[in-house]
Amino acid sequence: MALNYGEIRDWEAADAGRLADAMIDRVAALESFEEEVRDAGQWQSWVNSLGEMMASRHFMDFRDSVTDAAAEAQAARNTAEQVESALTFLEAEVTSLEMYASGNQFRIGDTGVVSDLRFGVSLTPEEKLIREGIKRQIEQTVTEVVRSGRDIETLAADGLRAIAAGKIDDGGADTVSDAVESQNDVPPPPPQDAPAEQVRTWWESLTADQQQYMMDHEPDAIRNLWGLPSEVRDELNREALDRDISDARKDVDELREELEEYRDRPGGSDAYYAGMISMQSRVDAAERHLETLKRTRTAATGPDRMLLEYDLSEDLPEVAISIGNPDTADNVSLSVEGYTTNVHDSVIGKVNDAQNLNLAATELAPGESHATIAFLAYQHPQKADLLGVGTNTLALQEASKVENAARGIAVANTQTDVNLSLFGHSYGSTTSGIAAQELAVDGRSPVDNLALYGSPGFPELHPDTSATHPTQTAPTEDLMRPLPDKDALGIDEGRAFHMTEDGDFVNEIFGEVGTTTVGLGNPPRQWGLEELSMETTDVVVRTHPETGEPVAHDTRYGRDDYNRINGEDVGAHSIYTKNETVSLHNLAAIAADRLDLLAR
Repeated sequence: MALNYGEIRDWEAADAGRLADAMIDRVAALESFEEEVRDAGQWQSWVNSLGEMMASRHFMDFRDSVTDAAAEAQAARNTAEQVESALTFLEAEVTSLEMYASGNQFRIGDTGVVSDLRFGVSLTPEEKLIREGIKRQIEQTVTEVVRSGRDIETLAADGLRAIAAGKIDDGGADTVSDAVESQNDVPPPPPQDAPAEQVRTWWESLTADQQQYMMDHEPDAIRNLWGLPSEVRDELNREALDRDISDARKDVDELREELEEYRDRPGGSDAYYAGMISMQSRVDAAERHLETLKRTRTAATGPDRMLLEYDLSEDLPEVAISIGNPDTADNVSLSVEGYTTNVHDSVIGKVNDAQNLNLAATELAPGESHATIAFLAYQHPQKADLLGVGTNTLALQEASKVENAARGIAVANTQTDVNLSLFGHSYGSTTSGIAAQELAVDGRSPVDNLALYGSPGFPELHPDTSATHPTQTAPTEDLMRPLPDKDALGIDEGRAFHMTEDGDFVNEIFGEVGTTTVGLGNPPRQWGLEELSMETTDVVVRTHPETGEPVAHDTRYGRDDYNRINGEDVGAHSIYTKNETVSLHNLAAIAADRLDLLAR
């Protein structure tokens, strides 16, 4: 029978603690018994006799059974302590959830069904919308609690099952203390692509000493695991970045020295110049790599900045930098960047965009905390990859990274009602649209808001081909497309948006006709995403920190006015996140959960 919320609510961490204490007592008793057996086995008057040999062999076998028992007791203790540690955190989460539900007049049943205690009461449309959002947040948290409970249940079952099956031994130990030590290895970390919920359960099952051990001895194995505390990841990633910069400097210096030595040789042949060109290319590549690392450090340096991901294992470096702590923020946004974006050329600018978004969101909701994440942590097409940008193959491949990042933010955040927004620009919108569907597969997406801008569209993962419609300019049978199901995104009504600037080449190239011929998917308007204004308008730019009432208005600009006022020539595809634009204002309103302040 499947584990349900009510059973998890009744769990007590103290039960596991009592088992751990009992195993501590058992090990102590075995240590005492070991001493007695050792003393009893020394028959001085029978030295070199057959009786002494038989007694010695018997007591040696007996001591082996004692050390095996000690190993089993310690294994049971370790399992119990891991379960107790994970349950202690889960208990606090359940208590917080129950208080939040009760305070908003909701009740959570044993099966996890959330009931509105104000059902039947006359409410305004705005009040209904607010209560629907609260209910959805409670349901999402219940789902996360049940997932964590199942992981803890599996952890306990696997540990105790191994003991019952006789799979625990003392590892050849001669003493009880050695047998105990043989069981004290830290449980290995999950793989790099492990689900965030699994990562969190593993981390919380470790003792404080074990967590520190992992940070000291296995930093590269854990620093990019979504689901770990952000402070841990930030600390370990900064240490790794500093090491890599030091190594990269040495590589550059050595290659430059080799090149100078080569130039000093007598030469002039074609082979000589070919060698020089080859060595110069190596120097250039090393210098570019060093510059990429230095720019990453620059982007991650500043108040409240956190280096959440830093990965050099793939073709493009992958980096995610947050302004603000996503573990404690009331509002978190994840901005997925797109075509031609890369760490070397873009990380400083994209993190500055995240900073501007954070400042604007803070002005709109000054009484709340905000974290805005620049997400360059996936492989996406570059300028030379025209074939890649014309298909959704890479987006389908890489969307799981966005999905796991969103889940990691949700499970690591300590707020019961965190407002999580997923933003996608250009090819990043294609990847985000796919990720949104993957997040909603179980019906409980952690994402509250979705906003796509400069979007070429994205495919429906599981289309209903029984309902189709023709493209506007090519209404032939072979170009009929399924109508996408907006519910597949897992986003509540009124919380999914898109912005399209006139003249944006991506929308023009990959528009309604283009999505059919090129194959990225349906454009946002066909998904039913609400289109927001890109025109210059007067908007609320600051609210009262306690009442939320508007206290300041100002003009936010469309592209033409922005360029005229600032003397710039920002293109249509690049305007969306520029400071003081109406598009950035809209993103800030979504990120701050102030949808009433959107420019529609």
